[in-house]
Amino acid sequence: MAVSMIAAMAKNNVIGHRGKLPWHLPKDMAYFASMTKGHPVIMGRKTFESIGKKPLPQRTNIVITKRDVYAAPGCLVAHSLGEGLFYAQISPHAEEIFIIGGSVVYKEGLRYTERLYITEIDYECEGDAFFPDIDSSWWKEISRIEALPDEENMHRHAYVTYAKLTEKERSVLERAFHVVVEIMPKDSILDPEGAAIMKGLHTLGFTHVNRVRIGKRIQLEMRGTSSASIRKSVESMCQKLLANSIIEYYAIQVM
Repeated sequence: MAVSMIAAMAKNNVIGHRGKLPWHLPKDMAYFASMTKGHPVIMGRKTFESIGKKPLPQRTNIVITKRDVYAAPGCLVAHSLGEGLFYAQISPHAEEIFIIGGSVVYKEGLRYTERLYITEIDYECEGDAFFPDIDSSWWKEISRIEALPDEENMHRHAYVTYAKLTEKERSVLERAFHVVVEIMPKDSILDPEGAAIMKGLHTLGFTHVNRVRIGKRIQLEMRGTSSASIRKSVESMCQKLLANSIIEYYAIQVM
């Protein structure tokens, strides 16, 4: 059993807006059908409702919902992704299972997924549903087929396949990174320690000092496969622990 994801997304990772696709690409719809037909497909409730509350033909349709009671005629109803995957693996043609949306299911499903089939659309648009970032420290591109716009397909796009890196591949790519995080109080925040130091400097005769702000510098030694993935991890550290975003700003250097 292999778990795959299939999605179409704009340049800004948008996959939908108000329950609809913000583009018209019949080629991509045909590609989606050809890839998923005959296989189990797993989707969230909102995705199921966005396609008209009807099962996709010639596929085992599994709908995930947190609602205790939910009617989805012609579909199997699961109350978690794990339960949905269980139903999928005992369904016909379960050699490949497709997760088809939406945002929450994609995000949760990445850890189970071995392959991504992504239609990358050369277009930026407004949206309220997004595909997760494809982290190059976890995924490698293995194929790309470009498609030009025509009378029926408005946007240039590409059918891109990503495979999850093995542990061995990740270990080969990993290297050491030195990270420096500088954290300073925002300009609107009083800095009594800085004011005290400036007063002391003036007392010592350094009257040309006009302002002192006290911050902190944090150094991290990390291992990873790319500076982008390291930066993203440190951003999360800053937001969750290292800095107080209400009163401080921070700058990250990855070396």
